[in-house]
Amino acid sequence: MRQAIVTRNHMPDRMTYDRLGKTGFLVSRVSVGGYANHGMRANADTMASADPDAYRAALQYLLDNGVNFFDTAPDYGTEGYIGELLAAPDNRGRAFVCTKVEKLVSDLEIGEPFAENERRESFRFGPIASLEALRLDSI
Repeated sequence: MRQAIVTRNHMPDRMTYDRLGKTGFLVSRVSVGGYANHGMRANADTMASADPDAYRAALQYLLDNGVNFFDTAPDYGTEGYIGELLAAPDNRGRAFVCTKVEKLVSDLEIGEPFAENERRESFRFGPIASLEALRLDSI
């Protein structure tokens, strides 16, 4: 079973892969990032919302061409799109997903942190919400 996980979606003719830390998993050097750059008014969520079909097609193209590492977060607004992609029967188990916890800083400009109880709730329930949005069993 482990061997299948280590080599899944390995396409050396299309993509370069590296080991993910000490796991032995092969992940593409090119990854899909769902980062939201609100300061520049250009982010994955805005682009996805503008043309959801084109965004889905782009994600599928990348997956079909060897990209198997997706980086997202609840704040990015893209977990739902990535979850939809990876829930499709032909895509199940083809990618690794990294996500983050939200509510660490309430104001990015001055770096003001959220209250301790808000951060605790985010750490406690955030990963569960991400798993549901991403339609995954593990992240």
